[in-house]
Amino acid sequence: MKFGVDVSTYQSGVDYAAAVNKGKVEFAILRAGYGRESYQKDDRFEEHYQGFRKYGIPMGAYQYSYARDVAGAKAEAAVMLEWIRGKDFKLPIFYDLEESSVAALGKSLCTSMALAWCEAIEAAGYRAGVYANTNWWRNYLDLEKIGDWYVIWCAQWSTSQPTVSGVDVWQFGGDTNYIRSSHLEGFKGAVDQNYLLNEAILSGKAPVKQEKTVEQLAQEVIAGKWGNGDDRKNRLLAAGYSYSAVQSRVNQLMYEKDIDAIAREVIRGEWGNGAQRKRRLMAAGYSYDEIQEKVNQLLS
Repeated sequence: MKFGVDVSTYQSGVDYAAAVNKGKVEFAILRAGYGRESYQKDDRFEEHYQGFRKYGIPMGAYQYSYARDVAGAKAEAAVMLEWIRGKDFKLPIFYDLEESSVAALGKSLCTSMALAWCEAIEAAGYRAGVYANTNWWRNYLDLEKIGDWYVIWCAQWSTSQPTVSGVDVWQFGGDTNYIRSSHLEGFKGAVDQNYLLNEAILSGKAPVKQEKTVEQLAQEVIAGKWGNGDDRKNRLLAAGYSYSAVQSRVNQLMYEKDIDAIAREVIRGEWGNGAQRKRRLMAAGYSYDEIQEKVNQLLS
């Protein structure tokens, strides 16, 4: 896993050479600013960008949100695009959601704001993502809706990787750090530290949406053309497809196949009869009613 830091105005006087050569920083995510006004740009954003750029460190950027509605999120995205214009980012551009007053808006609205912000960022050609801690991902954001297309950066300060699924970047420590020292060569004080769990996001470019149907893709997945597990997910997302939609259809097709196969076994007498059949099917984890309905269809 690549090791990196996220920095803002609170990290002053950074010795970038020491951070890279002694601190072994391999990537950096910079706060570009907060809010929706141009003057809210982080006053060390340019300094950090030039400092890490000098040593060829891949960078991403983030914006701390105070938005109260979708329109506000879009306004924040617009000013973020102003701040990052003309810069080279190999990592995504992130929406930082952690403000308690924003959480009070509820899961549905917070998710809608995150999606609207990410859509605006990716429309400009950047890869987008959302930063939040584990509590936010569980209670205030729809992980499936966001993670289906956008990059997940999760803060969980512990010795164990995040307990939510699909995390691409893990912020494992800051002032409190259970894995390594909170102080790092090149920095005057504590600095937030991260591991890159998914190096496939390093292109920094928004995935290009493709034209194959979910049905076509599901058939290709079943045929083994898209790999398995995280490899399948990353390849589908990189190609511009909805992983959850494709995987859902794969599951449907595989289950339909299983029902048909089991029903034919029932007809051949491999599952017994009457109450015995019902007990054996249910013990094996099948829906007796669904299997029996398929048996009846095949026999009719």
